[in-house]
Amino acid sequence: MIIEIGKEKALELLNNHQIMVIDARSAEEVEESETLTEDTINLTTEDKNHFDMMVNMLPKDVEYLIYSNNGISSLRLARTLEELGFERIYNLTDGIENFNVEMGS
Repeated sequence: MIIEIGKEKALELLNNHQIMVIDARSAEEVEESETLTEDTINLTTEDKNHFDMMVNMLPKDVEYLIYSNNGISSLRLARTLEELGFERIYNLTDGIENFNVEMGS
């Protein structure tokens, strides 16, 4: 099940839940900006072998928060993961571009 969420719900999930965070942006995009958390997993479908290896290592019954720059790549990835049997996926609808989180201590 994919649940579309905004910034407030994402912050709530990050603060109150044991959730895995997936960055659906390309490696180049990730290098150019920050991630939501230091434990964020970078996962895209660009390299099928890498994607397959990573997906096989991820538990399917865990909650996932997926984001990209504008919510489009993350939704594509969320749909792919849903087809592969992942049960609870949150997609950050507006993406990280509109997500101004104070990073730091």
